[in-house]
Amino acid sequence: MKKKIWMTFGPLLIAGAVFLFILFGPSSIFGGVSTNTVKKSATSMNPVVVQGVAIQQKNARDR
Repeated sequence: MKKKIWMTFGPLLIAGAVFLFILFGPSSIFGGVSTNTVKKSATSMNPVVVQGVAIQQKNARDR
């Protein structure tokens, strides 16, 4: 009986865990901007820096 329940709900639980990792995992792994990057980019007029929302937000929080 327990094996039958696991065979029914196991794939749903695994799919839910994978979905949550895909949804929240990358932002916590790749979402950080270091203070050093903010300092180097503070006076740069590079289009990537000017349009970089994450760097602008971090810079605004630090002031």
